[in-house]
Amino acid sequence: SASNYYRDLNFSETTSLLENKSLNTKYQQFNIGGVSFELIEPLTSESIYQDSLKLRGDGVAEIIFAVDDLNMEVKKLQSKGVNLMSPEDSINQNFASFDTRGEGNLITRLIKEIE
Repeated sequence: SASNYYRDLNFSETTSLLENKSLNTKYQQFNIGGVSFELIEPLTSESIYQDSLKLRGDGVAEIIFAVDDLNMEVKKLQSKGVNLMSPEDSINQNFASFDTRGEGNLITRLIKEIE
């Protein structure tokens, strides 16, 4: 699996294999040189990540930004016409995913900065 591959390369695991029921995925986070990334596997065809796999295959699916004020940043993107892909209650879970695949074929995820 991809997790085993990166573990064998001595990338640091920052989480164990986890499941996100609201996004219908399982995922694991890794870190190397201060850069964190997630390996994501859709569990059903009802996942936003399944759409990305169909469009472009395996690879980088999203870029994640930590923000101080998640609600304000969500409103900014929505005011520019960017569609919220994650469930509305994801904002209460401190993240929001947006469909920015029109350029670069990447989903943009905002997460609330942990203080």
